[in-house]
Amino acid sequence: MKRYLFIILGLLISTVNMTAEVITIEKDGFVLSFSTESYMPYADIVGFTGEKLSEARISGVLELPSTIEYDGKVYQVAIISEKLFNGHDYDGISKIVMPNNILEIYSYNFCDMPDLEEIVYNGEELYLRQNSFMNLPKLKKFNFPKSIRLGDHTFVNVGLEEIKFQLGGKILFFDGTLNQYFGNFWHLPNLTKIDLADRI
Repeated sequence: MKRYLFIILGLLISTVNMTAEVITIEKDGFVLSFSTESYMPYADIVGFTGEKLSEARISGVLELPSTIEYDGKVYQVAIISEKLFNGHDYDGISKIVMPNNILEIYSYNFCDMPDLEEIVYNGEELYLRQNSFMNLPKLKKFNFPKSIRLGDHTFVNVGLEEIKFQLGGKILFFDGTLNQYFGNFWHLPNLTKIDLADRI
């Protein structure tokens, strides 16, 4: 009897997997990936074209897409994939606009961007994985969301002048606790103020 139950369960899982499809498409110079499963209405930014990067270097602004529509369904852009903002020439880009629905920034992002002065982000919740926000000497300010989780080696060698957390906000580190890991908020030569709010 158990054998038949496992067979039926396996067939059901196979059927679900057959109906799901991972789509990768380009929109306005960005490459996005998402699953067609109805319970995962999120998209990842996995790349961008050379033309898009060149445009951003000329204008000074790189604005990330907030949604992607496919087959009549709208997907929220919620994830920046690993190393998306790493290993390219970002000279001239002074401003990056992230949609408020970004929930997670994977490792090795926002690194070695010598001209970046501003990151526009007003979301409520963000998970910033390790080795991100590094070597940003001109970035003076970042709006920390109400809930933020930090991997190790985040905000390293950054030009932040102030660290301010929202009233009633929450900050956690890599393991989901208040136990700080290695290298968070390290070498911030311009830092003059830290505001932890009253009830963080």
